[in-house]
Amino acid sequence: MPLDAERSRIWEALGIGPQWIERGAEDPLLPSGTRASAAPVSAPAPAPAPVPPRPAPFRSPEPSGRAQPAAAAAVAAPQARQAAAPAPAPAASGPSAHEKTLAIFEGIGSATWEELARRVPLCEACGLAKTRIRTVFADGAPGCPLVMVGEAPGAEEDMQGKPFVGKSGQLLTHALEAVGIERGRDAAIVNVLKCRPPHNRDPEPGEVTLCRHFLDRQLELLAPKALVLMGRPAASTVLGTDLSIARLRGVVHEVEIGGRRVPAIVTYHPSYLLRSLTEKEKFWHDLLAAKRLLAAA
Repeated sequence: MPLDAERSRIWEALGIGPQWIERGAEDPLLPSGTRASAAPVSAPAPAPAPVPPRPAPFRSPEPSGRAQPAAAAAVAAPQARQAAAPAPAPAASGPSAHEKTLAIFEGIGSATWEELARRVPLCEACGLAKTRIRTVFADGAPGCPLVMVGEAPGAEEDMQGKPFVGKSGQLLTHALEAVGIERGRDAAIVNVLKCRPPHNRDPEPGEVTLCRHFLDRQLELLAPKALVLMGRPAASTVLGTDLSIARLRGVVHEVEIGGRRVPAIVTYHPSYLLRSLTEKEKFWHDLLAAKRLLAAA
């Protein structure tokens, strides 16, 4: 709303706004026919009431060698008592992630197969616990003479909680049947990792180090007569080598499990065979070599 001259002077004295005047001849926005001459204000406006000054903000008295007044001492005494009071002890929190990890792996060397299967889904030792759907423990149980070790679960395994159930698992099942080996009865299947890495990436060293606790105990309880290590991550973990599959194939390796020397062979991972069909023949010969190891044991 436009201000008259008197209100404008009052607002200016109060310091709360600019001076507004009514539109007149000096306003270029009014049509020429409606412009009026700005008549001077004849009556002087009464002087505005004086504005009382604001009180100065409170400041604590400066420290000095002189004694404080009684009022200041009365204010300072509660503050001194509050500063001298001990800080309250922090509320007790739950166990840390490190403590949970230690609890999962504590006493794992004496765990039974059934207890181990109950521990794996409770593990949150690495970040894979946040991205997995299900943990994948094993296909088979102690008593299977042959143990096959893979890399990690894939998408289908993550959904079903069972190793090698996708396309690569179907290829493995058919290959075992072709040489007279029944998975779950003659051959137990486990993975180095019990959780699926995002986007099926390779296992990271830290993940392998933690999950190795479960794998080592699985191998001890399974007590195989022979091992088949499928793929480079499995061979690298169990044999402790970085050699390629081509360098490791065709040789019988030995792995110490539970104080026994167990023969082991290295072959391609079934998922690799889906991309390299010409290597299936080599996989066939590796399975036949595993059967010969079982017969010799």
